[in-house]
Amino acid sequence: MLQSPELGPALSAIQEITVEFPDGTREKFLSIVENNHKTLRIALLNMLGQTLAVLSFSDGEVMVDLQGPIPAAMEPVRILGYLQIVLWPQSAVRSGLAGNLSLIESGGDLEIQDSNGPILLVEREGDCCPYSTTVITHSLEGWKIRIQTMVQ
Repeated sequence: MLQSPELGPALSAIQEITVEFPDGTREKFLSIVENNHKTLRIALLNMLGQTLAVLSFSDGEVMVDLQGPIPAAMEPVRILGYLQIVLWPQSAVRSGLAGNLSLIESGGDLEIQDSNGPILLVEREGDCCPYSTTVITHSLEGWKIRIQTMVQ
């Protein structure tokens, strides 16, 4: 469950996103991320700068404007959720997890797991917020997303 934008840090950043699929292929995107404590917004663009999706979350409502194809690993509500897992305080992340999931922190890295083991690993480098580099690995689905902050 997504948590209120007011719980996360105020930020504005341009990021390069690389999605590595289970078959080893990769796809790159750009994102513009903003949180002003009232609304969390993400614009997802291809590397030519064409808008693929604009996402926003405010007052408990997700707004999605898809303008092009995006990979399943970057499904709109997932994108917002991953951003919150990376940046929001752990207490807010924990309260948004389904009952069978837990959040574990180790040396700045985060792991979401269920009773069978790890599901999502989040590795973060640099200072928050946003981190200079974030790598999100989904162990069950086999994909990896690398997020490199270019401008903040």
